[in-house]
Amino acid sequence: MSFFDRLIPDPEKPDREKSGESRMEQIRARRSAQSEKARPASRNARNVRSDSQKYESTFADAGAYTRTPADLALARAKREQEQAQERKHAQQQARVRAQQRARSTRFRGEAATWTGERPSGWLSRIPLPQISISRIALPNGVRWVGLGLAGICLALLIFIFASDYFYVLSINTVGVRYVDQDRMYAGSGLHGSHILWVNPARAAENLLQADPNIKHAEVKIVWPAKILVTIEEYEPTLLWQQGGAENWITSDGKVVTALASRPDLLPIIADAPAEPLAVGSSVPAAAVEGAILLKALRTNIESLHYDPINGLSYQDGRGWRGYFGTGANMEHKLLVYETLVTDLETRGIHPQYVLVVDPESPVYYTDQMMNSEGQ
Repeated sequence: MSFFDRLIPDPEKPDREKSGESRMEQIRARRSAQSEKARPASRNARNVRSDSQKYESTFADAGAYTRTPADLALARAKREQEQAQERKHAQQQARVRAQQRARSTRFRGEAATWTGERPSGWLSRIPLPQISISRIALPNGVRWVGLGLAGICLALLIFIFASDYFYVLSINTVGVRYVDQDRMYAGSGLHGSHILWVNPARAAENLLQADPNIKHAEVKIVWPAKILVTIEEYEPTLLWQQGGAENWITSDGKVVTALASRPDLLPIIADAPAEPLAVGSSVPAAAVEGAILLKALRTNIESLHYDPINGLSYQDGRGWRGYFGTGANMEHKLLVYETLVTDLETRGIHPQYVLVVDPESPVYYTDQMMNSEGQ
């Protein structure tokens, strides 16, 4: 084109410009229809191609259009308008879901979610764990069942603590021979106690302290409201008479109360002491052992005497008293005793006392000897 051609205006140029504008309007209308048809129902901006790409592809097909800043601004404005509409639609849906959750809370409970504080930087790309805590609202039927169970438990507690059935008013005993059961019941400390507050070990200890005749005691609770007391009493072996009182003596020398008449027990008469024995005290175990052996070796012995110096003695039917001390060598002492008595009878000596307390040095005393010593 020459310089003069540029100076002289072309008469057909306006018509060409008008036809080009009309063609652009047609292309824009076709592009809008295509974009509306291709937009997904969910209006997800990530699945929709950018408007600039649509323009480029559409105008590239037409082959007669070059993208301008005005077209880009128009596309950008329309994209922002669509995104605003999508956000508005999402907010409406969120409000609807919140209202639905609020209406269904009474049936499904309420849930509270805590996701923690989002960190900044590259840590923000790491998904945080979610913790959900739900309050379950029970249906009315379940609530009534729970109230019924609570009422039953309350009534049961009232019955347990208000009824005399659960209070100790008597005891059942096993192994009782001579001990007074009323005394046992009083000494146990269980009278009027509630079955839930009974301490079996303490009750057994109270029984041992209250009655020295009880060797062992065991207390058991038999539900719902029974007390079973099993005891073992001391077995007496001797009947000790001292200071006008009688007591039973066990095999180890323990002094217990004589609770019944026992003719089978060998009486031991204490000569020197004048005061009665205290229950719970003890006598020398050697004296008990010696008395049992003498009775076994001389079944005709009906009673024995005891003094702390010469030990055990008995009145011989031949007219004197023999002293044997204490301990387990009674068989040897009896042999020495009979040998000495035989010798005395052979010599015509009638003794008043024969002492074999020390079997190696037996001693006898006659009336004349006693009188001369007295003078």
